[in-house]
Amino acid sequence: MSSLLALPPLRVLSFRAAATVAGLCVALLPVAALGAQLFHSPNDDGVPGSGSVPTGGVQSVFLYLDGGPSASDPGSACHDGLGDEICGFTFELTAESGLSFASFVPEPGADLLANFSGGSVRINGLDPVSPSPGPQRVGELQVNAVLGGEVALQGGETVGADLQADTLAPTTLISVPEPGSIAMLLAGSGLLAGLATRRRTR
Repeated sequence: MSSLLALPPLRVLSFRAAATVAGLCVALLPVAALGAQLFHSPNDDGVPGSGSVPTGGVQSVFLYLDGGPSASDPGSACHDGLGDEICGFTFELTAESGLSFASFVPEPGADLLANFSGGSVRINGLDPVSPSPGPQRVGELQVNAVLGGEVALQGGETVGADLQADTLAPTTLISVPEPGSIAMLLAGSGLLAGLATRRRTR
């Protein structure tokens, strides 16, 4: 009877241990295992940002692709390498709601093609000679952001150092808040500041 009473705590303990081990395994996965990422770098320095740009006029979205930090050693990237270099890519972006695309300025010297069609742009790139691991600049996408909306990644593919394809999953690349929501946010901030000042003067 006492052994049966001891079973539930053992099951809970083993479940907790399994959950802890699973969490550690996910935390220790190399960046390459997460796949290639396309992102906007607000300061144009290869560091991902919040994914939000302000409303008003033409806004610059600095596009970067990152396959991961590991270089192919031993082996040659785009031949028999096992690193994170990206040898080629293709992806499609769409302008949603009140946004539209103004232009695209590719990274100087890069072998890139951009094709605009309606509210979308498809960008293809190739670098089989000297690809580098880590964030690589694709170019500057200029977005008309008079109204709110978002730029969505519809999907795409990259080809890695071992010439295997990797999927770029659909996601929201950047969002632009509606002008009304910004005004409400500023009004709310002003109201809170006024209340704080009134309390201090009492």
